[in-house]
This record gives sequence, C-alpha cells and structure tokens, in this order.
Amino acid sequence: MGSSTLARKLLVAGFAAFLMLPFLPGVSVADNATVLPEGVFLFQAENRFFLPVTSRFNTNGDTEPLGAQLSRPLVSPLFGLPAGANLGNSQVDIEVNQEDTRFLLAYGLTDRLTLGARIRYFWSARADVNTSINTAGANFGLNAGAVTAANPFGLAPLAAPGTTPITVTDLNKILVAQGFQPISDWQESGVGDLEIGGRYQYYRSNNFRAAFTGAVRAPTGETDDPNNLVDYGLGDGAWALIAQLQQDWIWQRQPSLSSRLGFPLPGDFFFTTHFQYDLVLPDQEKLRVCPVSNPVCSTLVEVDRDLGDLVRAEVSTTIGLWPRGLVFTPLYRYDYFTKTDYSGPAGVPVELLEINSAKQIQAYKLTLTYTTIPLVVDNKFPVPINFSVTYRERFAGDNNVFKSRYVGFDIAVYLQ
Repeated sequence: MGSSTLARKLLVAGFAAFLMLPFLPGVSVADNATVLPEGVFLFQAENRFFLPVTSRFNTNGDTEPLGAQLSRPLVSPLFGLPAGANLGNSQVDIEVNQEDTRFLLAYGLTDRLTLGARIRYFWSARADVNTSINTAGANFGLNAGAVTAANPFGLAPLAAPGTTPITVTDLNKILVAQGFQPISDWQESGVGDLEIGGRYQYYRSNNFRAAFTGAVRAPTGETDDPNNLVDYGLGDGAWALIAQLQQDWIWQRQPSLSSRLGFPLPGDFFFTTHFQYDLVLPDQEKLRVCPVSNPVCSTLVEVDRDLGDLVRAEVSTTIGLWPRGLVFTPLYRYDYFTKTDYSGPAGVPVELLEINSAKQIQAYKLTLTYTTIPLVVDNKFPVPINFSVTYRERFAGDNNVFKSRYVGFDIAVYLQ
C-alpha cells in the first residue's frame, strides 16, 4: 500500500488550499451550481423514510436476500466441529428499516461564495431478524454429558445417546461465547458523519453557470460493530476530502431571482451535470478477517484501512411547471467506489477483506418542489420557503450494496 498512500498524501497536499471552502449540497432541488445571495441564511431539513429493505446486489449484480451470507450449513471451525461434522443449516431473514433527517445550515458570504454545514441524524436504523435452523441433514448436536474443557459446548454425534439437535438459542450461546452478539433484532439511533464547506460560483451568465464545491467530512457517525452480524454503520469512520464541479445549462425567457436560486419559471428549465470525487483518508479500524464465503470467524484484529474513494456523476433536469413555483426534477446518479486497501499484523490474511471491496451503484431520483420564491419576488408572500417530496430508488449495484428505496420530505427556509 506504499505507493497508494504516497499518492494520497500528494493529493491531500493539493487539496489543502480548498479546505477553507466548506461543503454545501445544492440549495435547490438538485445539486446544481446555484449559490445563496450575500447575507442570506438557508436552513433545510430533509426527512427520509426508507421502504423496507430485504435484498441487496451480490457480486454479479443480481439481487439476493440480505441474510444470504448467514443462511448456510453450520460447519464453521468456530464451533469446534471435526471435519465432516454438520450442525444443520441456518436460515436468516433480515428486513432493514430506516428513518433519518439531513440538516443543512448555509450562509451566503458573498454573491459568489456560500458556506455551509450538513449533518445527518438517524432517528431509527433497524434490522428485524428471523432465524431458524433446519437440522434435517445434521449429523452433530449438543449433549450435556459431553461438555468438557476441550468441548465446552458439548458437541457430539446425533447418534450418541442424549444428543439433541441444535436450536437458535444454542447457536446464539455459541456465538456469544466467541465474542459475537446474538443473531437477533438490532436498532440504533444517533448522528451520522458531519460535512462542512462551501461553494464558489466562478461563472454566471443568463444561459450557463458553473461552481466548485470543496468539502471536508468528519467521521462523527458510529461505525459498524465487527461483533454484530446484522448491523450497519451510521458513518464511514474515516475523514474525507470532497471536490465537486456543478454546471447548469439554462433555458429561460427572462433572468430572475428564482432562476438564480435554482427554480425555473413555468416553461423554463435547467440541465445540470454534477461530478464529484471523495478522497477518503487512511484510518484504523478493528475488524474480523474472514473469508468472503463465511462472515463468521474468530480472527478479530485492528487493521490499517484505506477505504475506497468515491467517483460520482449525476445528470438532472429541473423543469418549471404551472403554477409558478412548481418544479419537477428527475435525476440519474452513478457512483463508483474504488477498492479498499488493508494492512495488519503479520500472519493475518487481511487481503481477504479487499476481495469485492470495489463497488458501483446506480440510482434515480424524482423530486417535485413548490417554492414561494416567485411570490416573494412579487411581494405577495413574506418568506421564501421550499417544500419538496422525493422518491429515490437504487436500481443497480454490486458487492453487497442494499437495494433501497425511500420517500423524502424536504423543507427549506431562506432568511436575511
């Protein structure tokens, strides 16, 4: 990982000049090239209700149940089984539900530069788990009379007198004895990662505008617990530097404040392209080093980790509808995460963690927004407010990416 780390350090040095330009997501309905007028504050809150998630994209890009890796023959050496022994087959069904809100506070320092901060709060991140064991093909079970210091769980052939098939309760006791959490329902709430930064609009005309956004992401969200087989992290656990380029091609009959803030009047529209690169910095994390085919193993070590960087491309169209202030925005997003690099203690095969660590995601988003900005411009309403409803769906991906959908409700208020 030496050459990769050196390259990253050089990129970090090059990025340092941008750290005074904190991050700001789009002040409109899409991540476009708009900025706030000088002296204007924006407070925005988007609440997202995820529809139940029961599947993910596997290494081939096909969908499979979330519990597929845990639904398997119980033959792990973790249980102390001899070669050829089988406790049965586990069946784990998982349904993930989530509700979170993304809060944004931004300020127009000048007519060209907007500063802001965004944080995500998870009201509920939950996994509902149903576990069963099919012992029809088992040849081993548990026998209280077979418990010894060398055989603490009392594993014995089913043919032996007093041996009974393993139950879910027995399986969880074995997992707990090995340092794992039981395979059961999980729920968490708390803050996600914090992003701060700003956007500079370096070009503006009636038909085109362009902006650069610089960002830093702080790992304030709780990360995935390596001892819990059904949870997921509220944050990535690593610092990141973010660079974005936004470009808007504008068709409008007459320039207006609405168009400057990203809301075209009826019959007008914007075409936006958004390019992003997240440079994720190396960190340390305690992880279980297991084969890809078996997520349950006993090797738990602290490793040096270099999470894959994110390359993102988005295209969207923002269309002004009737009545004035009603806007529709369809958006397509492509994300590519580069391979994660690991290094760890001598003799620990941390390279297993790198397998299938690169991933890609494709999603679309449909947003309908109503803004009072045209009414404010005409002195018919006192405060600029935006109300939005969004539907987002991941329709393609690979390497264990959740196949998720959500409905979002957004309110944004401009204050001076």
